[in-house]
Order: sequence, then C-alpha cells, then structure tokens
Amino acid sequence: MSAKGELLKAIIDSARKAGIEAYHGSPYDFDKFQTEAIGTGEGAQAYGRGLYFAGSEDVARGYRDSLTKLRKDGTTPVPEDSIANSYEQEYGLSRYEDFNNTTLDDVIETISDDAVETSADVNGNVRYEFSDGSGYLITQDGKVIPSGEVSGRMYKVNIDADPDELIEWDELIDEQPKKVMDKLKSADWWPYAEEGIYDIAGARGENPTGADLVRWLEQDGQEYAAEALEDLGVKGIKYADAFTRHKSKDKRSNNYVIFDPRIIEISKKYGISIPLASAVIGGTMSPEEAQAASVGAVKKIIDEVLSQGQDAARGVGSLAGASGRTFKNQADETIARVYDNLRTQKDQYDEPVFDQLPVGKLGGKTGRSGVTGVARYRMPEGYSGSLEKLGRAAPDLIEIAPDADGAKYFSDQITSAKKANKFGASVYVYPQKEYKDMRLFITDDGSAGYALKPNGDVVSAFSSGTHKGVAQNILLHAVEQGGVKLDAFDTVLPDLYSTMGFRESGRIPWLDEEAPEDWNKAVFRAFNAGEPDVSFMAYSRDPAIPVEPRYKSSYESAVEAQDRDVEDFRRSPLLNIINSGGAAGLGAAAMLPPRKRRPWALRILQPKAYVL
Repeated sequence: MSAKGELLKAIIDSARKAGIEAYHGSPYDFDKFQTEAIGTGEGAQAYGRGLYFAGSEDVARGYRDSLTKLRKDGTTPVPEDSIANSYEQEYGLSRYEDFNNTTLDDVIETISDDAVETSADVNGNVRYEFSDGSGYLITQDGKVIPSGEVSGRMYKVNIDADPDELIEWDELIDEQPKKVMDKLKSADWWPYAEEGIYDIAGARGENPTGADLVRWLEQDGQEYAAEALEDLGVKGIKYADAFTRHKSKDKRSNNYVIFDPRIIEISKKYGISIPLASAVIGGTMSPEEAQAASVGAVKKIIDEVLSQGQDAARGVGSLAGASGRTFKNQADETIARVYDNLRTQKDQYDEPVFDQLPVGKLGGKTGRSGVTGVARYRMPEGYSGSLEKLGRAAPDLIEIAPDADGAKYFSDQITSAKKANKFGASVYVYPQKEYKDMRLFITDDGSAGYALKPNGDVVSAFSSGTHKGVAQNILLHAVEQGGVKLDAFDTVLPDLYSTMGFRESGRIPWLDEEAPEDWNKAVFRAFNAGEPDVSFMAYSRDPAIPVEPRYKSSYESAVEAQDRDVEDFRRSPLLNIINSGGAAGLGAAAMLPPRKRRPWALRILQPKAYVL
C-alpha cells in the first residue's frame, strides 16, 4: 500500500473509532503512555492508580503548568531578550495599579494583541503566551506577573473505552453503570467488598460510592486495586473535576484514570493538529511555526476571497459558489466563502477562531449586578479587521453563569429587544427558569447574544442593531461551542443562516392555529403575505449553499429530519477529515432525545431592518 493509502487507512480507522476524547498535561515530552512512569513524577494518584486525563483542555493545561518547574507564583524567570521583558520595560504592566485610569481590562487588551496562546490553570489564573514562549500570568485576584517560557507538553488522546466501562467515583454503588456492576458481581471477592464498603459508608451515615470501593480494594495496595478491576474488564475510573464537582451530573466536566496504556492513542501533540505535527516530527517546521501556520493560512485565504469578492462586485471576474450554486447576490457569496474558511479552521487545524480570555468585572451596567462571568471570547484582530470590510461586526461575547441572576439578565435583555422591535412577534423568549439549563452568551453592552441548549440547539439569538452585521459572528461562535441546529420563519433568516453552513432539513407551511399570539400579518406581509413557512436547519461542515426548501408533512417529521441530519453530522465527520488531512474533532455520535411539540414562536429574534 502506498504511503498515501496508509495515511488514508489510518484516518478512516481513526474516524471509525469511538471512545473518549481527553487531554493530558505533562512536564515531559514522550510519544506513548506507559504505566512504568506512574509514581515517578510529582502527580499524586489521588483517585486510584493509573494514567490521568482531563475532559477539559484547560484543566489538563493547568496540570501541565503546575507540574512543570515553576516559581511559587506559577511563572518562570523572564529572559532579558524576551517579548514579555520588552513589554514590561516599555509599559510596566505589572505595576498597572499605580497608574491613573488604567484598568486590568486595559492590560489584558494590550497583552492579547500579540499573544498567540491563552490558557487557564486549575486555580483560575490565566496565562498569555507570546511567540517566543514568554508571556504574562493574570492571577485570579488581578495581579499581572511577567513570565518566561513554561515548558511541558499537551497531549490530546482518544481512549478506547465507553464511559459505562468506568467506575464513577462520585456516584453511589447502586447507580454505577450496568456494565461495571455486572463485571463487579462476577468477581469472587465481590461479596466481601460489598460488605466492606457498606460498613465503611455506614459509619459515615451514608451509602457507599465508587470511591469507597476503590479505597477498599486499595487496602492491599493501589497497584492491586487497579489490577483487580482491570482483570474484570473495568477500564478505569471517572471523577468530576474541581471546577464542576458542585454542579449537577449533566453539567460536570470529568477527569479519567485509565489502567491500561494500550487503549490510549495520542492524536495531538505540541498544541497543533496531526498534519502540522507530522511536519514538526519530520523536521520541516518548528512547533512555533506550526502554531502560527493554522491562523496565518486561514487569514491569507480570507483576504484572497475578499479581494476576489470586491473585484466581482465591480464586474471584474467572479467568485464562484460551492458546486456551482451561488447566492442571490455577490455580497452574500463573498460572506459565505469568507466564513467557509473561518468555519474550517477548527476542524482542519484544531484551533478555534475565537480566543478565550478572562472575563474581567461585569458590574457597571443596569441589571447586571450579581451576574457572574464565565469566559470572554474575542475574535483575533487580524480577522476582525478583515470582517469589518464585509460590514460584519465582531464584538466580544461573554459567557455568563446561567444561575438566577444570569438567567434574569439574559431574559431581560432579549425581552427588551423584543419589545422595541416591530418584528418582535417572531421571537420566542423562554421562561426565565429555562435559561438556567442553557449556556448564555451576550455582548459586553448587552445588545446582542444567544443561548445554547445541551443538545446543540441555538436559541434566543438577538440583536438590538447596535452591532451591525453581527449575526454571522454569533453563529460562528455558536458552532464552535457545539451549536448544530436552529429553526427560523422563512423571512430573511434562512438565507442568512445558510451563509454560515446551516442547511434546511425540513420545512412546514404556515398554519394560523400555530401562529404566535401577537403575530400581525400586515407587519410581515413581505414574506408570503405574512404567512411564512417554518424552516428547520442543521449545521454542515461542507461549503455553504443557498437554501433548498424541503417540505415535510408535519412538524414532527420536520423535527425528525433535522435530528437525523444532526446525528449524521456528529457520527460521520469522515469526509471532512479526509479532505483536511487530519483526525481532529472526532467524537462518538450523540443520540438526541425526542423534542416536545411547541408553538411556532420563533426562537431567533429578527432585529430592525432584519440586520443582525
């Protein structure tokens, strides 16, 4: 078989492989995981003996940083010839509190202009890294500390195991996965273990958990406990990380302890995807060059598309659509092709478009008291400058905690936009308590935002019109966060969403009995005499194409078609992987729960003049 054939086979095999996607941070550089290294480093085996992985990349990066030889403040000395030192000499950023009218947000903005990587550790500190490896640490309490290069490596892995083959550390014994319990009950030592763990937990006045079982087995040593479980076919242990342990089970981020290194495959190293890692290993590219290549390559293509689009608008040449299917006008065609390239950046290079930054303080705006920021997402300046030429605004988006205060603030903002909008009847504002079960994103000024359900449903997107052309960037961010589907009345919105890769799965015609209570056909007369269809759309990785109407016989059949498309998207990324030359972003398909029939009331707000 040719080298190309071997690569294709490897990609196909990887795409077909289910399992758990996880991350590992280490001060060491290696090519495979080995149990022989367990206990030789500084990491404590607090949750059993095995190889430790995090479901969250930020958590793994925090472990890497904490295990690397750092000063007590989490940094390394700053070399005199480093970028961080030059910043410190010129701006004195670590002393910002001594300067008049200088805030932490000002410091972060200054640093982030040249930062190539941003990471958070397990203590909530954030590190900005420059191209030479130096950088700044922003501590949770607002201190700004210059830092030299932080060594160590990040590994993205696929674990050949199902979650129900792992003991759940935090869960009760009688709530463990059935596969695990069947294996445990087959052991000749199980009756003794069961009696022992009930005695241990009973002394606390509680029922036993997975942790109690592991601890009982470890009375004969950690290695014995791991071997006893592995011999039964139990592949490891799952436990909630420190950031999310207090949350409900469905909102936790998990860490994993794996007994057998043979079921662990490294899919990413150096913080870059497989194709670029191959170039690093082959000696044709340095890790730093590979890191910059992903963003630089996309930026170059975007500028070329913009130039072609501008020429086409003047009648010089043309900008061809995907598979010969073009949008209604050249402006939409240009937008679609620009965002085609932005949308593929995460799949092809495993680098999200939006940088994740510290939130900063959220006070100072009416109604925002008590609202907690989770993360700030910012479009890199190089991209935002290009998008401004398209009339696409790219304001920061802040994720806010969906607690009572956050849900109320989000609900108040979208309700205000709905009331001020002549087309407000088309927006569905969820009951406030339902927003507590979604992720909530909103601009700093509260004028635009969206919500994301756990199943990938993008809902309650809105804009007051302050940020013109913000729709595409809201949707781009939603897709990067896991958004895969949305619904829309057939006004201008399906066309807009199609420029972002959403394709129609089904549509149903207007029915008076299903219309929103405050619907006024005269207001919407430009759209099928005030009786627009309802379009159900699902996300596709392929190049954007115009809307292709797909009529269905009922609401239920349209929803079923949409959910099938979403399931196919999640299950079969193979074609996209082969085209991009890598295996990033793979994951097992998620089965969607049935969706209750609800009123038509659209969950996407159409702002004034239909311009988001």
